[in-house]
Amino acid sequence: MADGPFTIETAVADGLAVLDALGWQRSYVVGHSWGGHLLLHMALAAPDRLIGAVAVDPLGRVGDGGLCAFQREIAAGISPAAKARVIEIDERARRGQATAGDFVENLRLLWPASFAHPAAAPPMPAIETSVAAYAGGFASLTAALPALTAALPSVTVPFGVVAGGNSPMPADQAATATAALIPGAFVEVIADAGHFPWWEKPGAVRAAFDRLVGLTPASGTGAAGR
Repeated sequence: MADGPFTIETAVADGLAVLDALGWQRSYVVGHSWGGHLLLHMALAAPDRLIGAVAVDPLGRVGDGGLCAFQREIAAGISPAAKARVIEIDERARRGQATAGDFVENLRLLWPASFAHPAAAPPMPAIETSVAAYAGGFASLTAALPALTAALPSVTVPFGVVAGGNSPMPADQAATATAALIPGAFVEVIADAGHFPWWEKPGAVRAAFDRLVGLTPASGTGAAGR
């Protein structure tokens, strides 16, 4: 929904609506970052719609999911002035007080630090943002963390997690610790890759997806990503 409510439940419903629109009753789904975290909720809320799932460098679900470490590591890769500006914008964004332009500026300042080799980072693509969606979604995500932790051992969907070995999102706190809570889940940590491992190590995410497909029955069609 473009105008909310911006909650985990709404985001899960949106993901399922995409599958409905594509005419896919069951599908493999790949999610990156926030989308990878959302996959955890989808696997619990609608396991009958997923053949299997791969979360790519996601916010995890042990402790704070690696969020504090992510913020610390990514801030270390930018200048002090840029760091101060990022903190200012992020604090206002979580209160729903930043503008869409502020939020894009924030992403642009952080973009190079998301890569294992910041100097070689590609240009950031054009991005549309919603401060209201960020603020509401973050609040809902945070409130849902304890229940998500308790529920992950009941996930029945075949699940894989891909992490960048040099990502500011710490693999041990996010990917590895989270996958350990999901029965049968596998983890692949991609050396010399950051938060976007498919860019710095082409084929790495595809290899993990192929591994997932090899673990699941040949039923259903399609693959969706976020």
